[in-house]
Parts: sequence; C-alpha cells; structure tokens
Amino acid sequence: MSLKTGLIVLTKLISKESPTLLFICGTSGFVTSIALVHDAGIKASRILDDSKIYYGRELTKKEIIELTWKTYLPGTISSVVTLACFLGAHSINLKRNAAIAGLYTITEASLKEYKAKVIETIGEKKEEKLREEIAQDRLLANPLQNDSQVIITGNGETLFYDSLSGRYFKNNYDTINRLLNEFNRDLMLQNTMSLNEFYHLIGLMHTEMGRNAGWDVEYGLVRITFSAKITSDGKPCIVMNFDPDPRPI
Repeated sequence: MSLKTGLIVLTKLISKESPTLLFICGTSGFVTSIALVHDAGIKASRILDDSKIYYGRELTKKEIIELTWKTYLPGTISSVVTLACFLGAHSINLKRNAAIAGLYTITEASLKEYKAKVIETIGEKKEEKLREEIAQDRLLANPLQNDSQVIITGNGETLFYDSLSGRYFKNNYDTINRLLNEFNRDLMLQNTMSLNEFYHLIGLMHTEMGRNAGWDVEYGLVRITFSAKITSDGKPCIVMNFDPDPRPI
C-alpha cells in the first residue's frame, strides 16, 4: 500500500469513527481537566498564602484574580476543549441519524409504492399468498433446533416466531392482540413508542435494534399480521410480522 493510499484509508477511517474518537478525547479531557483544576487550586492557595505574608494583610479580590488566574488557565483550556469534543460528537451523531432517518423514509415510501403496484398487477389475493410464502421461507431459513431455543413468556402455549428478531416464543394469540391494543393506546398518548417497549409487553427480552427503532403515531397505529405455518420439524407455528415495520426514532 502506497503512502497516498494509506493516508486516504486513514482519513476515511477517522471520518467514520470521528464520534467515537471525539468521545474518547472528551473523556480523557474531562479527567485531565479535573487534575489540572485540582493542581491549580493547590498552586493558587500557596501563592495567596505567600502573598499574604509578603503584604502583611488580606488581599483584595482584584489582587487575588491577578495573582492566580494564570494557574487556572491550563484547566480552563482543557475544559473548553473537552466540551468542544462532546458537542462535536453529539452534532455528528445528530446529522448521521437525520441522514439515516431521511434515507429510511425514502426507502419506506418506495416499498409502499412497490407493494401497491404488486397488488395492482397480480391482485390482492395473490399478493397475500406471496406474503404467506415469504413467511414460510423465513421460518424455514431459521429452523427450530430444540425446545430450549423457545422463549417461555408465561402468557400461553402457542408457538410464535418473530420474523423481525428471529426468535421463537410461546404466547397466546388473544393476549398479543390485547397487548397490541394497549401499546397503540400508549402510542397515541406518547406519540412515539420503541420496539423494545412492545417486546417488554409480550414477555421478550430487549434487542439492540429495538432500542433505537419503533413507531411514530404520525404514521399510524401498529398492526400485526399473523401467518399459520409449519416449522422444519413439523410443528405448527404462527409467524408474526409488523405493519408498518419499525423505523428509527
């Protein structure tokens, strides 16, 4: 690899990881600032003690500032740089999240147009049959290895498969619909709800994706489509899909 190519790769890497690097610098700067301010306090105290002895009186506020401001200068500069690092990392993350959300909106609109065109072309019943086949393919692509893979929620004994997180769990059809109604009620009150909040309701552990994805009431309430399918070992299973899919929130 040539020096020029290496510099290009390094520049791209730094740009990609800039929020993390800024956060690390900010954290280091925070620790450094505390140490510098502590040392400055000790130095300032010594300077003031010596000055009191030299002048033989209490110092005025102006004299105190004139004698000690330089000792606090390194700590002040370090604190400003630290704050700039944290603000910079936050700003970059906001811009990236806005870009991702914008891209997701465009993609979602394209998918809706595509779905509408498919229904228009092949008909609603054939489109529904196509979705059923996709649900079966997703189930077979992630076969149930053993019963220990099934999450027991304590809400029922019917086997479900969440195609979004790829998890098998036992629950109850009526219970999930009831909890979905509660979720949509909270969505109308709070405007936004995360995917993890729904998982929590039905007894599933949180996921990394579920932390930053969910629904906004602006785009309507959440609906779940259920498809009765058969697992690779012949067990009946209900495949669960969200409509619309969760989006970055």
